[in-house]
Amino acid sequence: MGDPSSGSTGFAFSARPDALTGQWQYGIQPSDSGFVGVYLTKWNSTTMQSDSIGGGVGYAIGTLSGWQALNVPLEYFSAVYPDTAYVFVTSSLNSPVDGSSIKIDDLGFGAANSVGEQDQVPDLHLFPSLATDVVNVAADSPIAYVTVMDLTGRTVLEKAVVAEPATVQVAHLPAGRYLVQVRMLDGKRQVRSFVKE
Repeated sequence: MGDPSSGSTGFAFSARPDALTGQWQYGIQPSDSGFVGVYLTKWNSTTMQSDSIGGGVGYAIGTLSGWQALNVPLEYFSAVYPDTAYVFVTSSLNSPVDGSSIKIDDLGFGAANSVGEQDQVPDLHLFPSLATDVVNVAADSPIAYVTVMDLTGRTVLEKAVVAEPATVQVAHLPAGRYLVQVRMLDGKRQVRSFVKE
């Protein structure tokens, strides 16, 4: 299953592992950084979009010569099981730098988590799911903060909420899929996604 908005290709995956594991080595040029990331989703037939279930990112900076263990811990935003996993590897973020490289081998997922009590935000709504200028975030509980991240986990926008629903300006963002982490006043949080057209 692929993500038509970004062209990313995922694969069927329905477990809740602790981490993405494997071996890696890298040589990242000065003023550059790379990463190995995992993004887990579940198709929501009500909203007709994929909900964010969890993910994690391992950053590469400097040089790691020789094969060494890779361990990317996964954080879950929902208690449900995913149906799709995406694994991203890039040796150069933002403005590419010649000479940066990452090699990976023997990728796999660590031990599965049992489903426990997760922070849930009842009736959290993010709309529209296909946005051009703004994304609105509404919930039954008071919202404290909204953070927008790209699929690498990099924060691209943060906003303290003073009125609800929260209106987040996204017109300046490049087209693609983004994650929105919503933190409530009581500390609970949840993640949703939207596509910037």
